[in-house]
Amino acid sequence: MNNYFTQVKDVLTQAQITKKFDKFHKLYEEFKNNKLEFIQLDVVEIFQEPSYKDICNIVSPNGVPKRQNLNTQEGIINLLHAIAHIEYSAIDLKIIN
Repeated sequence: MNNYFTQVKDVLTQAQITKKFDKFHKLYEEFKNNKLEFIQLDVVEIFQEPSYKDICNIVSPNGVPKRQNLNTQEGIINLLHAIAHIEYSAIDLKIIN
């Protein structure tokens, strides 16, 4: 059996998009078919840059425009979209090894 945590790390650290999706689909299939072990690993690894650094423009938090119009549906959607990106980046930068 494969270890869930090892495979999640492999998905998150894969920089090439097509390989990242392929690895995710393999992980998901193994998860659905109960072919994974859930053995927590001992070491926490902190990455200094995200795996997707070559395909996007990474900016300082000070360089991001402030969210406005939070009283409109479009403003709320934009805020939730930004939070999703922030959380994805946090997961990508700090994953359990």
